[in-house]
Amino acid sequence: MNHLTELELCECLTGDKDIRPISRMSQLTRLNISKNVKYHLSDIIELKQLKILEIGENFIGDEQVELLSNQLKQLTILRINNNLIHSQGAEHLSKSDQLTELDLSGNALNYTIGYEIAKIEQLKTLHLSKLSIYQMGSRRPVGSRLSSQFGQLFQLTSLSISNTNIGDEGAKEISNLTQLTELYVHGAGIGNTGARSLSVLHQLAKLDISTNQIGDEGVRLFKQLSKLTELVVFNNRIGDVGAQLISEIPQLTNLDVNNNQIGNEGAKSMEIKLMIKELNYYVK
Repeated sequence: MNHLTELELCECLTGDKDIRPISRMSQLTRLNISKNVKYHLSDIIELKQLKILEIGENFIGDEQVELLSNQLKQLTILRINNNLIHSQGAEHLSKSDQLTELDLSGNALNYTIGYEIAKIEQLKTLHLSKLSIYQMGSRRPVGSRLSSQFGQLFQLTSLSISNTNIGDEGAKEISNLTQLTELYVHGAGIGNTGARSLSVLHQLAKLDISTNQIGDEGVRLFKQLSKLTELVVFNNRIGDVGAQLISEIPQLTNLDVNNNQIGNEGAKSMEIKLMIKELNYYVK
């Protein structure tokens, strides 16, 4: 099996003895060993052809992140979500000069994580959802401060910061990332004011702003997004007026407006005017 270039072994490794043989697969370029028991990564660092590494939900801590950063400098995609990584681990990752995609979702990071990530100048895709972000010495969430540190990441094209309370203030900071084509801010505490900030992101093709406080006025602002083809706004405060406004976004191909305040009139507007591949809604 030494000729393999891709390998996926999720939820099946039981420790170091199972992972050790992987080190002999020297041609691997992609490895997914997510959702396994705790093990050391000393064998993985021998894989010098590896470009994509997925090690989510594996009890990875800051010391192992340092090992990966120092030894696997060729990595371009690292998905290390739902582990035990703190700000020190993020600081190690900031020295990676090849990473174009990074997933740190579900870790316990200090709000200054943004400063470290901003140092990865070639990063294009960033996932920071479901973070437990607190200010040093406080248990008060400060997700909006995290967003304010993304100012140097102008090159980002995809950002996911769902289920992290950034609020309207955080949305304003994200509006500086004008190259974004995909934005996922589900459950981020964003209202119409935040929607106004995001409406300047004219490159957006996909926007998931579900489970927020977006009303009809917020939807009106999304009409300015001329490249938007996929819009997910379920579980907001959109009524028939908002549905009519959505129907005036002709380029939409996918739309989810479930769990809003849309009645028969609004539903008819969307059905008649939108010729889209996927339409999900529930009439109140």
